[in-house]
Amino acid sequence: MSYASWHVGMKVVCVDDQPAHVDRYPYRARMGTPLKAGQVYTIRAFQTDGEGVLGVLLQEATSNLKRLKDGRERPFGIERFRPVKRHKTSIEVFNRILRNPHVRIKEDA
Repeated sequence: MSYASWHVGMKVVCVDDQPAHVDRYPYRARMGTPLKAGQVYTIRAFQTDGEGVLGVLLQEATSNLKRLKDGRERPFGIERFRPVKRHKTSIEVFNRILRNPHVRIKEDA
């Protein structure tokens, strides 16, 4: 997935709320994560972790892991998220249903 179109303020949904790297750090399984799968978050900033891997800082959650060696907040892996899909449904569909509840509304392609 390309993250080139991602931006600060963008809404993303969490698709992976499992603790990271429990194979290398078993104690993380007990710690859990502040993320919840299916929850929508807002990107606050982009930042690399201690190994140079791109991650995100969120407005609604912060990592429960210790800070990076340089004192920065530890980001969440960007691969844990997907953009929130915006639906093109407008209020006009519902107005048409209210005007005539027995007419079927054709979905736009």
